[in-house]
Amino acid sequence: MAQLRALIAEDETILSLTLIKHLEKLWPELRICGVVENGVAAVQEALAQLPDILFLDIKMPGKTGLEVAQELAEEWTDDKPFPLIVFVTAYDDYAIDAFEHAASDYVYR
Repeated sequence: MAQLRALIAEDETILSLTLIKHLEKLWPELRICGVVENGVAAVQEALAQLPDILFLDIKMPGKTGLEVAQELAEEWTDDKPFPLIVFVTAYDDYAIDAFEHAASDYVYR
């Protein structure tokens, strides 16, 4: 089976590093294929890398995680399954919006 690949979009470096550390411990088979710090880069990198999983911060510069998910849903290639989306945020009031945008999970930190 092919190794799953994930892209992380988080504008706070310490939080992205913490997420990577936890993922490496809990899911060592997962390969992080990129880390970006804003929503515009998240869209560009996701379309270039076509990861299996996206960890998206809700509030980041350029585009929110919700906007990234919406744009990717419109632009995603037909020959690769759409990635699982996990929203990662310090804001619990975005959970409903996240699931309305096909979130696979919502991590409130």
